This record gives sequence, structure tokens and C-alpha cells, in this order.
Amino acid sequence: MSSIVKKINAKKRSSNAWVWIGYILILIFFLTPIVWTILTSFKPQDLIHSTKPIFFFKPSLFNYRDVIQNSYILKFFYNSIIISTVACLIAIVFGTLAAYSFSRFKIKKREDIAFWILSTRMLPAIASVIPIYLIASNFGLLDTYTILILLYASFNIPYVVWIMRGFFADIPREIEEAAQVDGCSLFGVFWKIVLPLSIAGLVSTAVFIFVLSINEFIFALILTSIKSKTLPLAIAALITDRGIQWGQMCASGTILLIPLIIFYAFIQKQLVRGLTFGAIK
Repeated sequence: MSSIVKKINAKKRSSNAWVWIGYILILIFFLTPIVWTILTSFKPQDLIHSTKPIFFFKPSLFNYRDVIQNSYILKFFYNSIIISTVACLIAIVFGTLAAYSFSRFKIKKREDIAFWILSTRMLPAIASVIPIYLIASNFGLLDTYTILILLYASFNIPYVVWIMRGFFADIPREIEEAAQVDGCSLFGVFWKIVLPLSIAGLVSTAVFIFVLSINEFIFALILTSIKSKTLPLAIAALITDRGIQWGQMCASGTILLIPLIIFYAFIQKQLVRGLTFGAIK
């Protein structure tokens, strides 16, 4: 009997080892470009163009000084943060309300409407650039924060609806019914009960939407010229007729990572916490 138990434990340890090896390989695959970008941002110019990979060198802040001295890059960075944050908040507010409605209320052809909302993101972005450009031009919105915020928010609302709809569906209805019996209004149930229980999904969705907004390129390229350009456009501008400025490009990319890293640091607990587990008890 003991030999059988030992064999089972050995198989479990072996399978667990392969699982961890798979995790490590996936982690290396996704982290390598980020680590290489950060390393390149600290490399002197003569090492950046070396044909051999160099991992150990004396760090230099030349690339960061050059980026910071170019005030337009910092301006574009500021534009990216403001536009992405406001667009994310708008998408979260309206998308969350819509998601809760789809998950709780009896709406005629609810599934068809939900699928239609998601299908709006199936259209390639480039196909709608010209109509949106003409509309923005007629309303005087070209090269403004407003047009990018409205576009990013409207394009991301379908994602919020579908992601948060799943989280709301996992919350037992009995909790909401008990709150209503105690005299809580419908909006009070949503605000005081549902949202706190779905905070993990809400934060995860916000991160996803923020990353999509801050990385968007095509609409920022077409609809802005000087005042409202975003950092991805500034990074693309480092590809010049004299060559690609790899050091400055990697430094700008690393600067773009800073708000994301700070954001993740503050919300890490919410991302990994299952607040709905055992809620019915």
C-alpha cells in the first residue's frame, strides 16, 4: 500500500515540476522584451549597435537625459496619461452600469443586444478612421483631448460590458434580494453590495482598458497634430531618416511603463483577491 502511495506522490511531484517549468518558460517569453528594453535604455550608444548581446555594462543615463531634454516627449507623456485615465473612467462607469443591467434585468433580446455591442469592436479601426476624421473636423475636435477621450471610451465600453457581465453573473442574487428586503434601493444594492464584491473584476477591467487606451496609435496619429499627440507617436517619431534612435526609443518606452508599474503596485491585492468567494455564507 505504501509503495502505491509513493508512486502516486512521485507522479504528482513530476507533474508539478513540468507545470512549473512551463510557467517559467512562459514568464521568460513575456519578460524578455521588457527586460531587454530596460537594459537598452541604459546602454551607451556604442553598445546599443553591438552585434553581440551585452548584458553587463556600465549604465548610462544619456538616453534618459536626451528624452527629458526634449520637452515635447514629456508633453506627449502627459497627454497619454490624461487621455487614457479619463477615457478609462468613462468606459468603466457606463460599461459597468450596462453590464449590471444585462446580468440582472429582463431585457427583450438581451443576448442579441449584448452580442451587437461586442460586434462593434469587430470592425477594423482603420475602416472607421476617415468617417471619424470628417466628423471631428466638422465639430472642430481635431487635435483635442475630447475626440480621443470620446473615441477611446466608446471603443472600450463593449469590453467593459462583456467582462463585467461575467463577474456580476457570479454574484449570488440572494445577496441582493436580502439587501432589498432590508430596505436597500436598487441603486443602493448596486453601489453598496455588488460593486464591493466585484472590485477584483472591476480593477482587472480597468487595467485592461487603461493599457488599450495608452497604447492606441492609429487614431492618435490621424486625429492629432501637435497639441494632443500621445507618447506612442513620440516613440514612433524616433524612427528618422538618419536611422532608428534605439536608446531614446527604449528610454521613452521605459518611461511609458512607469505609470503602469505604479498602477499595478497599488492594485495588486485587488487583482488576486477573490472577493466573491464564500459571499453567500
